Amino acid sequence: MAPVLARQPDTDTVHAGLHATLRAWSAKGGHLVAAYCRASGVPFTRHAAEVTALGCAFARLYDDLLDDSAGTGFAERAGLLFAHRPWTPAGPLEALAGDLFHTLERRLGRRPDDPLYAALTAVHYYQCRSARQTSPLVTRAELEEVTWGKGAATLTVLFSLARPRMGAQERAAVAELGAALQLCDDHHDRDADAALGIATLPGVGACDPAGLVERLAAAQARLAGVHGPRAARRVVDEAHVFLLLSTVGRAASRLRAAARSDAPSHAAGAPGSAGRTPGNAWAALLLRGRSAVAPADRRGA
Repeated sequence: MAPVLARQPDTDTVHAGLHATLRAWSAKGGHLVAAYCRASGVPFTRHAAEVTALGCAFARLYDDLLDDSAGTGFAERAGLLFAHRPWTPAGPLEALAGDLFHTLERRLGRRPDDPLYAALTAVHYYQCRSARQTSPLVTRAELEEVTWGKGAATLTVLFSLARPRMGAQERAAVAELGAALQLCDDHHDRDADAALGIATLPGVGACDPAGLVERLAAAQARLAGVHGPRAARRVVDEAHVFLLLSTVGRAASRLRAAARSDAPSHAAGAPGSAGRTPGNAWAALLLRGRSAVAPADRRGA
């Protein structure tokens, strides 16, 4: 990832602070992917670490750009990028995102029909669909679709970076875990989401803590059918660590945003922007500093 960042100009929007944010996000995502590799009995090689770092950095920047995409056309341009069609980035942040993505593609060396690309297309689809969560007319069925789709597709992409030959059973287990973790994320932020007019399943009362525990248990059981109960438990535990680390980062970002409230605003679209839109909790990987239910809450549900 370092060579990609080194190619970018030192401007007001692409600078050392942004690079540090992307590196930190890559480190957290790499920890989770390495844990999954250990649980599944495959080595987390240097190549796997490199592509995971690139993927996590791209995901974080993509998520932030999409959050600030109203009227910019970024969502449409990103769709062209994922479809391997020509695109013209609008500004240095999009140029960096494109450079990260193309470098990742070269390092992966996957065919266009690789399942990873289908999952990536699904991530973008559900990211765009999540705009419906701000509509007062959104239905429970739509919330189920978006929640499942975002979580399932994002975790599938993340783990596929280092697991290029996952079978159908394993992909299904990873997808179910991703959906359950998205619910964890939404449960934790239900009050903040409600204040912002963002509807989620926990926020509308469609998934209480007991239901959340059931979904997590079902996901762990399905993963145990692939890797065994001990490995499945380790993966779920590591996923919670990842989300909790992200919580710390999100809290720090909020404190910094509050401290800047009386200062000139930073460049639009840079990671760390205050406010939220209903994006993907994982893909910016997953993935923008959101947290799971604390262990005590899970036991008491």
